[in-house]
This record gives sequence, structure tokens and C-alpha cells, in this order.
Amino acid sequence: MSTTSLYKGALSGASSRELSYGPWTILPVAIAVILSALASLSPRFYGAYMSPETGVVETVQFVLLVLTAGLAARLLTRRAVAKAHWFRVWSLLILVGAIYVAGEEASWGQHYFGWATPDTWQAVNDQYETNLHNTSSWLDQKPRVILEVAALFGALLLPLARRTRLYPRHPKITYLIPTARCVPAAAMVLAARVDDWVSDFLTDQPAIFYRPAEVEELFIYTVLVIYTLDLRRRVKHSRPPA
Repeated sequence: MSTTSLYKGALSGASSRELSYGPWTILPVAIAVILSALASLSPRFYGAYMSPETGVVETVQFVLLVLTAGLAARLLTRRAVAKAHWFRVWSLLILVGAIYVAGEEASWGQHYFGWATPDTWQAVNDQYETNLHNTSSWLDQKPRVILEVAALFGALLLPLARRTRLYPRHPKITYLIPTARCVPAAAMVLAARVDDWVSDFLTDQPAIFYRPAEVEELFIYTVLVIYTLDLRRRVKHSRPPA
């Protein structure tokens, strides 16, 4: 039996148990409820400790990205990955992307070390920070849309469509598709995205989350961590198809 068949068999057998793993199901939803409750019941506390650039939400985002980068780096050290060039490139993209986004989230350390932004950079950065994403929509909104689509289509819709004709059957594509463990976190991405849309168009409608766009980013990065963990587990049990 080929490694691809072994992988598909293992994936099919595990699919019914994926969401039985408590943390994957409960934690994203619990975090969403806690964030919403804190913002509603104690907006002063939320504004002081949760939402600032060095607050809990932004710091957890940074930590999640660092974890993703670490997991991707570990993937690159696996012998099975070294033998599959296409999967090595995919792992490297995750590593480089996670490092870049983590650096941008922290303005490459400015949020924590507080250095001054040079005058020449202030002239091109709309928030006067030492990062790239505030200089152009191509470095901010466009990459964000890619991450949103990846989370909503790749980590939410595709795992739910596993037993339908919409599910891809190419071995390499199948190997990369997130498992159902990503679904709860991806669902919270959708909830925050809808909340952001509603708050934009219906200004008199109270938002579920405070700064829902930041909450959405938090769950996108949660999806990335779970996905990279799944890739590591996948490589451990069956090598990537050639």
C-alpha cells in the first residue's frame, strides 16, 4: 500500500475523532466568549490591559506566530520533509510568513522596546511605526485577505466538505488541507469577520467584540498554530507524497 493510501486511511479513520479532542473544540470558543464578556462587562479593564499594542490580545498574537514559526522550523528538520521538495517549500513559506507577520505585529520590537521612529520613516508610515504593513495596502490589506480566505475556505469549509465531491482528491493537495481540528478556531474567525462587517455598516448595532478585526487576527493565528501542529503530526505518521 502506498504512503498516500496509508495517509488517506488514517485521515478517514481519525476524522470522526478530531473534534473530540477537548482543547481544539472548547478553547477557541471559550476565548471568544471571554473576550466578548470582558469587553462588555469591563470596558475600562479591556481598554487598559487587553487591547493596547502591548496588551494581552496583541501579545498572544505575537506568541502564536512565534510558535507557528518554531513548529515550521522543526518540520524542516524532519528527514521525510527533506525528501519532499514541494513540502519543504511549503514549510519554508509558513516559517518565513510567520516570522514576517510576527515582526510586523510587534513593529519589529518597537512596541516592546519603545524606540523612536525616524522622521524619514514617519513620512511613509501612516501610524508612524517601524513596520511595513502601514506603508501600503499591498503589505497590509492584501496579505490579510489571503489569510482570511485561507482560514475561512481552507480551514473551515474544506474540512467540513471532506465527504463531499467538493473535496480535492489530488494527493499533495489533500496532504496540505487542514483537519477538522482547525474548524472551531476558523469558525471564530468567521464570527469576528461578520461582527466587523456589521459594526461597519450598522453603527448603532453594538459589536460582539471590541476591535473585532484584532480578535479575527487572534483566531487566524490560532488556526495557523493548530494547522502547523497537524502538519507535524501528519509527517510523523506518513511521509509527504513524492
